[in-house]
Amino acid sequence: MPKKNLQFGTRFITAKATWDEDDPSHIRRMAFMLGAGAAPLFIYFAGGSLVYWLNAMGVVFNLG
Repeated sequence: MPKKNLQFGTRFITAKATWDEDDPSHIRRMAFMLGAGAAPLFIYFAGGSLVYWLNAMGVVFNLG
C-alpha cells in the first residue's frame, strides 16, 4: 500500500501516480521474480484452455 505522501498528476491523455516505496519485509524483488517465472508457465499450460473456453462462448478478437 502506498504511504500517505502520494503524488498524482494528470495530463491530456495520461495519468501518473508516484509514491515512496514502502517494503519493510523486502519481498518486492522476490514477488517480481516469482511473477515473471509464473506468467510464461500460466500462459503455456492454461492459455490454450482459456482461449478455447472464450471461443466456445463466442468471444473472438480480430487482431489483424
